[in-house]
Amino acid sequence: MHGRGVRGSAEPGPDRQGRRRRARVLRDPRRQPQGLEIAANPHVSAHFHWPTVGRQVRIVGTAADRGRAASESDFAECARGSRLAAHLHRPGPLGDRQSALEEFERLDALYVDDVPCPPSWTLYAVSPTEVEFWEASVDRVHHRVVYRRDTAGQGTWRPELLWP
Repeated sequence: MHGRGVRGSAEPGPDRQGRRRRARVLRDPRRQPQGLEIAANPHVSAHFHWPTVGRQVRIVGTAADRGRAASESDFAECARGSRLAAHLHRPGPLGDRQSALEEFERLDALYVDDVPCPPSWTLYAVSPTEVEFWEASVDRVHHRVVYRRDTAGQGTWRPELLWP
């Protein structure tokens, strides 16, 4: 999955690779660039791409912090290596790859049983306002349909054919 926050007051821009796993949930250290972007502007987008079956889904919506308990529960579900790697996040760049690997080994030895959830680990829920489905076609006449939520009315979804 690719996720995208925004800078300033803009809407989400082109997707960039993220570390998320659920369609309606994002996770990120809130002191990292994407976490800072979400804090400044909660408009986000997520993109799921399955090239072998020729399908894509794009979700646009608003992210909200799920709270500390949900963040810790989510963190506990991650693989041990992912939990250790989460502790490598720093406000600035690491010196080099070797330093990161040495720090990872140090953390692995330090947290023999349980890896604690970093204070900055944040789970966000995304309330979608737009969902686009894309289906590939060998003749390049792809099928694209978007569903937009009517936020002013009853919250119903309105479909719109984008292509062909």
